[in-house]
Amino acid sequence: MLNIKKTFFVLMSLFIIIGIVPMINVYADVNSDIVAIETSEKARETILLEIKSSQDIDRMHNILDILIKETDSMDDDEREYWSNYLQVMNFQQRLKLLKILSTEKLKLAVLERKYIKELKNIITDSEDIKTIFSGKTIYWNKHAEYIRADGATFYNDKKMGLVTGTWFIKKENICYQYMYSDRTFCYKVSKKGKQIFLNDQLITFKSGDTESLQELVQVGLIVTETEEIKRLFSEKTMYLNDDTEYTRADGITFYNRKKKELLTGKWFVKKASVCYQYTGFDKTSCHKVFKKGTQIFINGNFITLKSGDTENLQEVFLLKSVK
Repeated sequence: MLNIKKTFFVLMSLFIIIGIVPMINVYADVNSDIVAIETSEKARETILLEIKSSQDIDRMHNILDILIKETDSMDDDEREYWSNYLQVMNFQQRLKLLKILSTEKLKLAVLERKYIKELKNIITDSEDIKTIFSGKTIYWNKHAEYIRADGATFYNDKKMGLVTGTWFIKKENICYQYMYSDRTFCYKVSKKGKQIFLNDQLITFKSGDTESLQELVQVGLIVTETEEIKRLFSEKTMYLNDDTEYTRADGITFYNRKKKELLTGKWFVKKASVCYQYTGFDKTSCHKVFKKGTQIFINGNFITLKSGDTENLQEVFLLKSVK
């Protein structure tokens, strides 16, 4: 960076003495103003002209306080000098000082953005992203994930263990949809030299399924067959934290929410999910069913299933209805 410290006072005095046309602003608070100054020449000009038009001394003073503190062209003594001198400057002098310091702020921000872009390039081409990830096992922290070329992915999750799902490219991101969750996870892919990052997380690669994840994950898979889901839930009472729910074979359900509220409604299977619609509520709640050995999960939550209406939920509901 060019050292302009020696010429700073000469240039500043020159700009303050001669009239330079100040310019515009659309931002209200000082933080927004600083961000705008760093964004573009047009935004910087907008701030200057609006301050001039409104004669907003307080706003200008707040911006100058920050610019003086953050400028690279002054040492501590010079910052103190200009902070004190600011108190006795007239409006036009402050405006000229604002133009000088805001110009410096913008130029430094432009250089920084250029440096960051060169340092870590965002990869936006879908085919490039596919080439980087397809058929590889990726590692980050203590995680491992095998990304198969056909769109399947096998992930060693620290909470759920080994799970499977799909991966795809969407809006210049690599995205993952796991079988135990309705949520889609998307990440920007960037490159710094030979290093690859997901968002800001450094990852490493090995070709192939180096951890045998697709083989190991077979012990726990999503349940997609409608009849299998019905078999798991029909005539069972489900326990999930403080919730209990009895799902009758005819599609009627009785739900004790947090042991405080007893609801009834219907349950059914739709798009490989178990779904619930409660009387008095418009929303339908659907959950992916995941099985790992003898354990059952819905949307990542472990549940216990017991045969029959073990909590007598339908009887309690009917008695309350009579009352």
